[in-house]
Amino acid sequence: MESELIERLDRIEKATVLGAKNILTVNDLCLLYGMKRSFLYKLTSGREIPFYRRAKTIYFKRDEVEAWLTQSCTESKTELQREALNRTIRKENNL
Repeated sequence: MESELIERLDRIEKATVLGAKNILTVNDLCLLYGMKRSFLYKLTSGREIPFYRRAKTIYFKRDEVEAWLTQSCTESKTELQREALNRTIRKENNL
């Protein structure tokens, strides 16, 4: 029971510290977003995610990672229906 409490406090402390950081390491991203290290290294080697390198350490800016994560938004069903309706109206008006 005591060890569980210590583990929970440790996770809370890590989350608090990570929440305040603007510059993140690979380990930070793994903890924050649940990514695997191998996946992050694959993204950096393919230059698919914005990153910085100082010596042999890779760093990320939080705002750039969050922008990268949200750049491929999938439209909701309502948005798709609205777009289909707009295209139908435009097509009918051009005929």
